[in-house]
Amino acid sequence: MQATTPTSLQNIDHAVVIGLGATGLSVARYLSAFDVPLSVVDSRKTPPMMDTLRAELPHVETHFGEFETEPSRRTIESAPLLVVNP
Repeated sequence: MQATTPTSLQNIDHAVVIGLGATGLSVARYLSAFDVPLSVVDSRKTPPMMDTLRAELPHVETHFGEFETEPSRRTIESAPLLVVNP
């Protein structure tokens, strides 16, 4: 049985998850389960859950390393929903 998309996510055309530790991966899984297009960014070049994310959600756009790069900055600035993780 497919869960109903929460009202708060129904009009989100793109979300950005900032931080790819255990919590960031959990958020990415949650958003992906409701077909919310998302990207994940992390200031670390090899965040702890990188391999798991790529194995489970290979369609998710990622930007790892400095936030000041053009792709990371553009991704963050254009997102209607930012989910910042510890």
